[in-house]
Amino acid sequence: MMTELYKYKITSYIDSKKYEEKNEKIQLLRNKRENTIKIDFIFCNDASFSSSDFKVYFYEEIKKLFTPLEIEYSNGTFSVINKEEIYKKLDDLTFEYLKKYPTKVKEVNLILARTKEGLKYENMEQEMEEESILPYLFKIDEIKNIGNATVETQTPEIYSGWNIPTVVTYITEKLDDLRIKINFKELLNEKKSHPNKIKGGFREILKIPVNERFDFDFSIKGYYIYNKSLDIVEKIKVDKEVHFYNVTTRTERILELLSDIDDFEKETEEENKKGFEKLFVYLEDLKKEHKVNRAEIEELLKSFSDSEKNEILEQIRKYLQENNIQRIKFDTGAIWTGEDVYGFFEENVK
Repeated sequence: MMTELYKYKITSYIDSKKYEEKNEKIQLLRNKRENTIKIDFIFCNDASFSSSDFKVYFYEEIKKLFTPLEIEYSNGTFSVINKEEIYKKLDDLTFEYLKKYPTKVKEVNLILARTKEGLKYENMEQEMEEESILPYLFKIDEIKNIGNATVETQTPEIYSGWNIPTVVTYITEKLDDLRIKINFKELLNEKKSHPNKIKGGFREILKIPVNERFDFDFSIKGYYIYNKSLDIVEKIKVDKEVHFYNVTTRTERILELLSDIDDFEKETEEENKKGFEKLFVYLEDLKKEHKVNRAEIEELLKSFSDSEKNEILEQIRKYLQENNIQRIKFDTGAIWTGEDVYGFFEENVK
């Protein structure tokens, strides 16, 4: 597992006027096999205390309790693994906050109560799916080999609580021998849901008269810069523009790698070297017809970086051939023979 340091900037506009800008540094420890990320937020915007805007200030203060954040991503859904730890932090510090802000007891209690409620009822996950850059970061494994394609999907980013059907067009271009740029544009899927039908639904929910103008349109576009050799995202840019009722909102999100690529190359080489040393032990066991732990060897095979996979497979093929290994026995009781032996390695490395 490698630690990645990114800078993250989000800028929001309403009708072309900037109303919010946030800058953060994010340190990520990704476990690709388990599809989890541990996130440490390094805050760059230290808000100063303001009695008139206390709620904004205090939300920023308690946000610091959410680091590290441990997230699991499965089937397009987020789960915060360490919710209970965060909840306990909030509980333990409640009295300290009340002492620190004696004239703001009502606001402190209200904000803490809402934050805890959000942890209980998955509001936090919903907010991340609707507003953060994290869904795009997790999605890289799904699209890094997509080439040029159009995909039907849905987005929760347009109106909170609604998953609106969309079509995403991907266009991939080669930047150099190591890196590709994946451009994307996401629009309403009018075959699945016509704009007039959606506007009708919103008019009913929001009690907007039929004769009153109601605009509805959106686009989400941007790109990834992906390093194939190191299997790492160097940059993500996402621009979202939404026309809703009589308001236009626009959000720019940029996630950019700060870590030194040379350090990643060295670390990747070292991990691959250690990985093959471990793999050689398993190959020796096969040669001696010992049983091997299936879960362990599968996990090891999936850990090799994309740039090393062909070389690893070639070394495995040669070893099996030179030692005439025709059978692999697993601790589960299963036995694979003949061509299926190499097939097992190929399936798990790829």
